[in-house]
Amino acid sequence: MFVDASGQCFVERLWAKDLERHFDYIRDFHICCPVENGEVPPEDWQLLSRLDATRVHRLGRKGGWARVFANFFPDFWAVYRAVRSTEIVHSDAAGWPFPLSYYILPLRTFLRFQWVINMESSFWMLPATARGSLRERLRHHITLFLVRKCMRNADARLFTSEWYRQQILQDERSRTLVNEAVWVDEADIFDDVAFHAQKRTRTGPVRVLMPTRLIKEKGLDTLLQAVTLVELQLGDGAHTPSLVVDVIGAGPMKDEILAFIAAHPGRNVEMSFIEQVPYGAPLFTLMRQYDAFLVANLSQEQPRIIYDGFSQGLPCIASRTAGIVQVTRENETALLFTPGSVVELAERLTEITTARDSLAEMGARALDFAQGRTHQAMHRDRAEFLLQCFG
Repeated sequence: MFVDASGQCFVERLWAKDLERHFDYIRDFHICCPVENGEVPPEDWQLLSRLDATRVHRLGRKGGWARVFANFFPDFWAVYRAVRSTEIVHSDAAGWPFPLSYYILPLRTFLRFQWVINMESSFWMLPATARGSLRERLRHHITLFLVRKCMRNADARLFTSEWYRQQILQDERSRTLVNEAVWVDEADIFDDVAFHAQKRTRTGPVRVLMPTRLIKEKGLDTLLQAVTLVELQLGDGAHTPSLVVDVIGAGPMKDEILAFIAAHPGRNVEMSFIEQVPYGAPLFTLMRQYDAFLVANLSQEQPRIIYDGFSQGLPCIASRTAGIVQVTRENETALLFTPGSVVELAERLTEITTARDSLAEMGARALDFAQGRTHQAMHRDRAEFLLQCFG
């Protein structure tokens, strides 16, 4: 968070969108987070008009375990002061590198407050496709123990997927809500009439977009190998590509993606990289130019991008992880493959080169599925759940 000299608070645009929804149903909102002071906020950061600096509890800057140890006692003191002065405390189940829930857990022994925990990511869990290194296995089991301990001490527990709830609480369901992550606004959903008109006029190769953070956990290696395999399987007879696959995003694998594209022959599969565009209208307008989108995640989280694509009338080609299975219907709104399976992904990509009409039908079902599943609805469901828990 950025705080200027007058006490005005600014955050990145997407976090502003989400925080503003909280203000609609939380009367006296306070927040613990790292803070940067200055005269001019970073470009494109948005003013939080309903929050001032007196309700911001400053934490040390993030930066790995060295900063965690350096900031441990100041951060614990900041969390203690914040918790002491409030009635209901909300925290994430996990976070990098040290979640605030671990500070809050010992405070339960001597402070009185209601505790809400939300679990929406599983970066610390072992990937669905590998046993993991010794370090990864240790992180998984230690974090799982601590997250379960925090969740069982909480008064209200939120999960973005049913799989998360089962992993953490097994059969326990009291004071829990599966609240899927959706950031699409009602106004962002593609008009049904415009959707059908656009699909009728589409020609040329089938087009697939992969919007993602450029990290290995998103299955990018699987995609690159699958594209190579599809190129070989379709042979040398094509005069023009049968398939277009574009990757859009930002992250450490960008150079690797660009190097692959530069070396890729592109006879049957044309591949391009697109620089990241802002979330909202620019992304949704871009997505409407494609026939399908690709999500190749190796971990089990429920990706928001599924609802983003469905809201624009696109079916998805996706890995069969727990979080994805929950929000898709196989062969109705999605074509699924085993996480990390190059062969299965290549088969799906090959299948769709001659299946534009089928993709359009799946896209229509996806668009219908997205109706009513919005950012506003997500927060409304959360507010109603918290009211039930705390009155």
